This record gives sequence, structure tokens and C-alpha cells, in this order.
Amino acid sequence: MGKLARLSFLMALGLALGVNHANAITVATLGGNPEDRLDFDKETSLLIVGRGKEMGRLFGQAAVTKGYRYRALVPERQIVVIAARETWDSEKETEFYPRMGYRVLHTNIASLTGVSLIREMKRFKKIASVDIYAHTAWIVGASLDSEVSRFDEDTSGVGELRSRFVPGAFAILHGCNSGFKMGPSLAEKWNIPVLGSLAAADFQRLHSSNEWYYNESSRAPDTDWADTIERGFGSPLNCKKGFCIRLKPDGFPYQGAWGSFDAGLGFFKAFCPWGEDAKCHEGLRSALVSNVSSYPITAESDAESVKNAVKESLCPMGKSPAIREKCFRDLEKAAGDGNRAYTPFIGDSLSCSLKGCEYDTPCKPKLDDFRVRPDCQLRRPAASAPSTAFVDEYLLYLRAFGQAQTR
Repeated sequence: MGKLARLSFLMALGLALGVNHANAITVATLGGNPEDRLDFDKETSLLIVGRGKEMGRLFGQAAVTKGYRYRALVPERQIVVIAARETWDSEKETEFYPRMGYRVLHTNIASLTGVSLIREMKRFKKIASVDIYAHTAWIVGASLDSEVSRFDEDTSGVGELRSRFVPGAFAILHGCNSGFKMGPSLAEKWNIPVLGSLAAADFQRLHSSNEWYYNESSRAPDTDWADTIERGFGSPLNCKKGFCIRLKPDGFPYQGAWGSFDAGLGFFKAFCPWGEDAKCHEGLRSALVSNVSSYPITAESDAESVKNAVKESLCPMGKSPAIREKCFRDLEKAAGDGNRAYTPFIGDSLSCSLKGCEYDTPCKPKLDDFRVRPDCQLRRPAASAPSTAFVDEYLLYLRAFGQAQTR
């Protein structure tokens, strides 16, 4: 579908949905003095926050938590949030971000669209990381201000950001199903490692046991959530204030408004379309170190700490920690035995490479079925080889940290 045709049907869809036009773009930075301005020549981590709608502030809460992780790792780095207005929350952006320790630099009445997001991002000349927290449809990308205000690999000007990334840069797309099309394509256009989801990405909260559980009573122990988070942050953050939130892909295929899938993967899959090399390794090291995790590490952490951090990023979690503990043991054994077909994913696991994943689907974006596609099927191709993606990803990170033999 051409750009003009696509814009026309998105506008028509917006009218049909009764889109709320009370839009705004807010730009905020972590800490600093009241008189400080943005330094567009300074190394910067960008946190992009789409409208959460029925999820309220959870995208923003995950983003500001991640910002403090970056601050603990690289205190001199500039941490910048670019956010859409959250109309499902009575608390305004000019109240929420300052309450979380961020300084609002400006807010305006423009809509956060893909084009306006690119315009904001292009102002920064040294981008170290991009984290996008937004509802994401695998067909048409991340929703920013509304269903019709989207960002994806086809957004005008997206390739112009390629020269803005510093060595070791990476991007993580925290929304649902962001790894089918958007992740591999952005990795190619930006020439940096990009991580994306191949299942629904759900919110997790830190538990008092220092483990992360999905933010639902049926998927967490019947004991207390954490009051604070300190490991990996230097100083404690108050969870009751809204910190201690992150996203993690589900360990089973996506079922929702955008389809009924038979296959997927339960972790943020990394893509380096040019192949596995020093640039890919450097970006993946930086990405893993940046994780909000029960096993926070640095680039200098010992081998066992790195293994635990990788396992925690890959393995599923259920109501009992025994699920994750079993995955830790089974993954280590599979890697040692050469059993690359091991996977804890419930459902068909996709076969993937650094260039992308193999899947079959008849679905195409059309005006009459664009918004809701519960009937859309996605499956592993019949001719696809058995998936080795789970163990391969584990070994990829170990090679990135020099703990396994390079291919």
C-alpha cells in the first residue's frame, strides 16, 4: 500500500474510532538544574512513550524506571523522554514526570506521530540507545498518540537517523509483536542491534523476593510486591510511587486484537542483519547491561553473573519461581550438551536468525479489517527447520561477552 493510500485509510479509521484529539508532545530529561537546556551534541538515551490508553501510565512508569538504570550505569549521559499525552490518566505530564524526578523541558499541542517523533529524534547527534514503550501491532508498528499516529520501519525519514547512533548503540522495542517486521527492518536501516518481541509483551512488577512477576494476581505469588528497588540503581526507588515496572514477552503465542498466533518466542529477540561481528556484540552487551533485572550486571561482571543475567532475560516466569529456576537449569544443560532445540516456550517456537524470523501469514493491512484482526493467523512454516532460537540466543550473548567460542 502506498504512503498516500495508507495515510488516507488511517485518517478514515481515526474518524471512525472517534480519536481523541487532545494531543501533546512532552519532552523531559532526568535530573539537572532548572536552567539547563538539552545538549544535542551530548551522548543521549532516548525513551519514547506512546499513549497507554487502558494501561494508563504503565508505559511511562516502565520508561522512567529504565531511565534511572541508565543513570546508574552512565551518570554523565543525557536521559530524555519523548512522550505522547496520556488521556486515560488525570495526572498531567507536567505533574507525572517531575514527580518521578524528570524535568519537563517543553510540552506542546502537536500530535506525536511517526514523522514528528523522527523530527524530535534527529535533533540528537549522539544517540546511545532508543527504548520504545508503546502498543505495537505487528502489521503497522507502534501506536503513539492514537491508532492512527504510528511509527514503524516505513515512517518517512527513519533511515536518516542512521548517522546519529554512537558505537555500541542499540534499540529495544518493548511493545507486543515488535520483532516480526519492525525489529529486523529498523536494525537494517539504523545499522544497530534492535531487540523486538515475538509475542505479547506484558507488564511485570518487582516482588518482595526480588523476582519480576507479571502484574496480575493469577501470575504472581500471594505475597507482597516490593516497596523499593535498589540493586542496579545505586540508590533506592520507591515502587509505590510508580517505579519498579518493566515489560517482558509472554512465554506463549499472541492472542489478541491483532490475531490468533500459533507460534512466537518468549523473549526480546536480537537482530543484527549484517551478521554477527564486533558491532553486533558491542550493542548486545550494552543492551543486556541496561536491563532492569533481578541480576543487574556491568560490562566487567564475572562469567556467572553474566550467565544469570542472560538467563533471566530469556526464561519465562509463572506464579511460582520454580518455572524460571527449571529454565535456568535446563538452558545451561542444553547449551552444554549441544541440545540447541531446547525451548520452554508453550507453543511452536519460530526459527530465527540475526536477519529475522520465519513465519507464514495471509494477513495484510486493509481498511475494512485494519483495527481488529482476531482472525489473523500466524504460524511457523511447515518446511521450517526445528527452532533453535532459544539456545542460540543464549550462546549469542555469551559470545558477545567472550564466554563462548565465536562462530
